[in-house]
Amino acid sequence: MKVLLKIIVTGLFMVLFQYHGQAQTAVDRELAQTYFNRGEYDKALVYYRDFYSKNPNLGNALTLFKCLVAVEEYKEAEKLIKREMRKHPESLSLGIDLGKMYKDIGDEKQAKKTWDAVVNQVPATQNDITRIARRFSAIPEYEYALKVYEKGKRELENFYAFNFEIADIYGLMGQTDKMIDMYLEMLSFNPGYMQTVQNLLNRNIDFDDDVEAMELLRSRLLKFIQQNPDQPLYSELLIWLYIQQRDFYGALAQVKALDRRMNEEGYRVFGLAEMAEGNGFYDVAENGYQYIVKKGADNPFYLESKLAMLRTKKLVLENDTATKKVDYELLSQSYAEFFSDAEFDPRLTMQTKRDWAMLVGQQLGQVDLGLVMLNSIINHPATTEEFKAMCQIDAGDLLVMNNLIWDAAIEYMKAEKAFKYDDIGEQAKFKAAKIYYYSGEFGFAKGMLDVLKGSTSRLIANDALYLSQLITDNTTIDTSEVAMQKFAKADLYFNQFRYDEAMAILDTILNEFPAHRLADDVYFMQYKISMKRMRYKNAETHLNNILDAHSSDILGDDAAFLLGVLYEEKFRDKKTAMSYYEKVLTDFPGSLHVVESRKRFRTLRGDQLP
Repeated sequence: MKVLLKIIVTGLFMVLFQYHGQAQTAVDRELAQTYFNRGEYDKALVYYRDFYSKNPNLGNALTLFKCLVAVEEYKEAEKLIKREMRKHPESLSLGIDLGKMYKDIGDEKQAKKTWDAVVNQVPATQNDITRIARRFSAIPEYEYALKVYEKGKRELENFYAFNFEIADIYGLMGQTDKMIDMYLEMLSFNPGYMQTVQNLLNRNIDFDDDVEAMELLRSRLLKFIQQNPDQPLYSELLIWLYIQQRDFYGALAQVKALDRRMNEEGYRVFGLAEMAEGNGFYDVAENGYQYIVKKGADNPFYLESKLAMLRTKKLVLENDTATKKVDYELLSQSYAEFFSDAEFDPRLTMQTKRDWAMLVGQQLGQVDLGLVMLNSIINHPATTEEFKAMCQIDAGDLLVMNNLIWDAAIEYMKAEKAFKYDDIGEQAKFKAAKIYYYSGEFGFAKGMLDVLKGSTSRLIANDALYLSQLITDNTTIDTSEVAMQKFAKADLYFNQFRYDEAMAILDTILNEFPAHRLADDVYFMQYKISMKRMRYKNAETHLNNILDAHSSDILGDDAAFLLGVLYEEKFRDKKTAMSYYEKVLTDFPGSLHVVESRKRFRTLRGDQLP
């Protein structure tokens, strides 16, 4: 019995002793790692010498080597790493580390000898070549990384192997010309690499600031185009380059040349014209559409281009501060000539006729004629119910311009009734609610707006929420509705294109009610009027007024987001635009603008979005 008890006690003692040793080792490991991470290598060295003596594995050896180099114990470090190289000849990264130590202490000759030996020993496998080359790049020894890749190309007998990796090395070395040539060679090898090459160029070249690199790429592409006139891919890449620079003029010149060379019937020109139109380069778009129209009525894009020309001419006038009424009169004549020249399928031209009707009613002020034109579309047998409702909403807008607001309400309600649960119907109902709002019947307006707050259209729901809250804040909390009535009147004038009168009322509100809750709303309407007049600096001022004094109110996030858009699209100031988009993300995380702000921020930063 005593013998058994002695065995049990001895066993327990050995278990406890082993557990204590393991626990102590874990503590020592943690302490050593802490010293190493802090850069206190002399203290860490004591522990790692002990760890290595007890367990001379490669992991302990590498950390010990780093400590020895850090405390300038070079002889011991050299002896250690050479021992490990003999034990692990397959671990070529040891030689890279040793060579780096030699170079750091000024022994260039020994470093070269060591690294040359590493290059000679690299196995001829893709994984080994890539791994060792990347290790050289990391220290960074780009010349040796290139030697490894070149050796891999020879031994694998693949001329194009590692070209992308080699191009990246050239980029890191600042040899942009060689980087570009490598990318273009890969295109000649496989045109399917086009998207990859575009992504890499986007990543490695700053299209906004690196003028020299951009000019080098452009000249290289022109050279490749001359040498390979029958291959469209280099022209396509040059067109892409121009688009990245937002040089739609250069892009159009190249697209036209490619169209003539490849006999493409204008399909590529039409696509670029649409892109230019979407980016606000209306003159480029008009030029592109005109190029196709000149090909004749048999061209498959002829009618679309004729219609698009009228649309872009209208956009040009709407976005030009020098536009006069006579310019719209001339454009109206162009619409008339189009519809008198030939008979087209009305289903294809109804949108153009609708645009013409609104131009006549709004820009020329001939509201009655505009209404006649809209009614001709509404009553046409080929008009779909949906398009009919859209024209009824337009008719309501023209009637508002004529101060026939209750007649306008009837038109809106026709559209709302036909599409009660669709976006068109909800848009019509919102406009009908604004009729009550314009007339000062705020209770009726709010009742309709509260229903629309649940709209499936985020835009309508947001607008309804804003206007409903505006009415609540300024009629129930503030029992005097004078300021609110003035604001509603200014809003009506805004929608009647009577900007001077609207601005005068808004200034009156700020002067007569200086501390009123409407202040941020007044600034926001002033911003909208300034944007309509293309007075962008004034628009910026009004948005900043909101951010400076009313950032916690409902329009704070709108002001931050729209300042970002203003700086991105009008002032072409990418850095400031990014700061405002970032402000939306950080200061207004619940904003409806968060998704779009993040997308725009990442695009301006140069991220490749899916």
